[in-house]
Amino acid sequence: MAAPSWLYTVAKTIGITTAVIYVGIPALVKFYPHLILHAVFLNFVVWPPFVNLNQPERFGLTPVTAFHLETEPGVVVGVWHMLPATPTPLLDNTDKAYDRALSNGQPIILYLHGNAGTRAGYHRVQLYKILQNLDYHVIALDYRGFGDSTGVPSEEGICHDAIFLYKWLRRKVGENAPIIVWGHSLGSGVATRISKELCEEELSTLLVL
Repeated sequence: MAAPSWLYTVAKTIGITTAVIYVGIPALVKFYPHLILHAVFLNFVVWPPFVNLNQPERFGLTPVTAFHLETEPGVVVGVWHMLPATPTPLLDNTDKAYDRALSNGQPIILYLHGNAGTRAGYHRVQLYKILQNLDYHVIALDYRGFGDSTGVPSEEGICHDAIFLYKWLRRKVGENAPIIVWGHSLGSGVATRISKELCEEELSTLLVL
């Protein structure tokens, strides 16, 4: 007795699916490893689109400044510094004035965002505002390859960017203020790794995931 046609269809579907999962995907990973990086970081997904990250005040943030740091030759990352709601009064709106305010002893949060988007994502901006109102300095960066930052993201690369920024902050403030590393989603992995490395270097830090 011949098997019903639907049984052949089911068997064929299972066979094709199995081939794709166990042959096609591994082959894709082997010959096109960069696709995995794109899938992990999703840095090509930018929302909101066409924004000027040099104008963070357009997202309702104040007081705030935007600047860039070269974390290694050829890699420049974009950073925002948002002051606490009750900051030391600024004498002017220059980088030096923000640097002076950074050393006022109030705690600092180094915010490491998740995959996709930029530091200007709506939910991220809302969190910055909450943290500002709790009287924290908030430092947010886009890792290499995200937002207006140059370079191509990799695990080593984005962790290097985060450690560079932490050490830059520590040089600015000395031991006058605690620096809290706050990681979200992908950023929680970055925060965990860099906190481990900073502890091994005997650099004090607090970790929030």
